[in-house]
Amino acid sequence: MKSQYENDVVLKNMSLIGIREFCIWNNISSFHVSENFSVNISHDIFEGVAVFDIYFNYGKQNNNKPPLISLDNLRKKKIKMNCAEMKSFVLYFGIIYGLLIQNNNKHWELYTLLRKILAIVLSSEFDFVGLDQTCSLLQNLVYARHKLYQDLFKLNLKPNHHILVHYPSIIRTVGSLNQLSTLSFESKHRASKQAVNVVSSRINITHTLLLKIN
Repeated sequence: MKSQYENDVVLKNMSLIGIREFCIWNNISSFHVSENFSVNISHDIFEGVAVFDIYFNYGKQNNNKPPLISLDNLRKKKIKMNCAEMKSFVLYFGIIYGLLIQNNNKHWELYTLLRKILAIVLSSEFDFVGLDQTCSLLQNLVYARHKLYQDLFKLNLKPNHHILVHYPSIIRTVGSLNQLSTLSFESKHRASKQAVNVVSSRINITHTLLLKIN
């Protein structure tokens, strides 16, 4: 994989291979992008893939209740939620609207594929004996979801979609991806984000936030 990466860097074809230039972090003796794997479910799925796949108003949720979804959101086929809200939205959508969906609805199938993918990638641990079977299942689910997405919307896949292709091999290498998620850390930053929105001055904003936190 390392040699393939180096060959791709030489090509310098961003649209074809997705690599713009040699990664500066490769200069660290203990690191190489093709050998050190780390992904973030929060960004890849809840702020990425799920945003494009799902844009329906599904009602109220007590915990991490998503914001109201406007007609403008539906027209643009994109909704804006934070990671926790989107996670809640995706996980509970099937329970709320499942009985209202007609059989053989392809858009519903897209959701169910995403939900099955989440059931695997959100697992906190895996059985080593069945790991290969689980990763193969995940690979098939990702492929099926991506193909259906393109068939339904006639759109090219985005970088977040491509990252999902690597999830099975990364799980084989490092184990549970849920342990790599930054969701719990980002929830701690919420107070700072709210403070930024109410501060009128943008001069030395980091100093202002530091005073508020302390």
